[in-house]
Amino acid sequence: MNLLKTIKTLVWRRAFWAGLFFIMFVFNGLLLLTYVSNNRNALVYNPFVKSALPFYRGIREITNSIIDTAFIFKMRRDIGISQYRLEVKTSDLRKLNEAIPSSLSDEVISGALLFTEDMEETVKGVFYYEDKAYDVKVRYRGENANHWTRAKKSWQIKFDKDTPFNGLRTLKLIIPSDREYFAEALNNYRAKKLGLIVPDAEFVQLYVNNDYYGVYFAIEDFSSEFLEKSNKPADANIYASEDSQAIDSQATIFDSSNFWRKEAEDKLFDFENFSELDFLLSQMGRPDFVDIAPDIIDMESFYNWNIVSILAGSGHQSNFGNMRLYFNSAKGKFEFLSWDVGIKSYLPFDITNELTKKILSNPEYYKERNQHLWNYVSDDKNLNDD
Repeated sequence: MNLLKTIKTLVWRRAFWAGLFFIMFVFNGLLLLTYVSNNRNALVYNPFVKSALPFYRGIREITNSIIDTAFIFKMRRDIGISQYRLEVKTSDLRKLNEAIPSSLSDEVISGALLFTEDMEETVKGVFYYEDKAYDVKVRYRGENANHWTRAKKSWQIKFDKDTPFNGLRTLKLIIPSDREYFAEALNNYRAKKLGLIVPDAEFVQLYVNNDYYGVYFAIEDFSSEFLEKSNKPADANIYASEDSQAIDSQATIFDSSNFWRKEAEDKLFDFENFSELDFLLSQMGRPDFVDIAPDIIDMESFYNWNIVSILAGSGHQSNFGNMRLYFNSAKGKFEFLSWDVGIKSYLPFDITNELTKKILSNPEYYKERNQHLWNYVSDDKNLNDD
């Protein structure tokens, strides 16, 4: 009996200490996670932490691979979407990668470094689709580091003017996570229904030198060819905003045309001529801008463009970038192009920019925008279709 009692006492003690150890382990783990979460931005600059990042990323990749095995019998490549194949010399791939800064650099970790001209190394390659080969020039693309610091990168493919691909001179292959997978496709679909013009896009599979890189969001570039296919005057300018804060932290894209570039151009004037945009920006400073806005802005285009953002709960077309404006030379007015709208599961507090605020400060325009929005959401066919 004494032996049995002794054994029970030892077992109880071991269970007690094991339980206490487990509780302390969990408690300390939660403290550590809280500390790391609250000091993450500072910790990543620590030399010891930075040296451990490759190991951490490797463990994360292994963990994700193990989790993915749950879907192994559902992983198929014959999923009915186009397969693109790209061949690039190994030495040229190395050249592309050497132009990209290390993912462990302080600027990349902080998010301060955007894609610059120094990184736009371009090399030759061969693009294959349905047994047809195209000589192309390729490079990495994407403003933010998520496009080019990981194994799966975003690409820009330039075709020869004499041998375009399905009428395209430039094709962008974007990592789908950057477009929140189906979000951009949905936004573009809504934009089309609302009468806006959007670039052709589809989901495709990509092989680079026979290595499978998975699914990409493939989209055509804004160009004169895009305008022509959209039945718009092609000899016209498409203005794209830059990230103004990367140039001047105090500026917005509406402060100067220096924060814009052209993605298509009017052949009648020099490429550096931004007179239409300069005129719009100067008029925005007038106290009576809301009264003259319909004279230089296609209001139907504005309402429908703004509705796409509202339906997506997106404020991505902001004061600091991500705007696309097309000057319709036949109308003499600006039209809005939907691009990289994003999506949210909630409606942000601020879903506008300076130009939108000025226009919608007019009660008549605000009411008209709301009427357009109501016409869309009150139609059950639209909602079910979306």
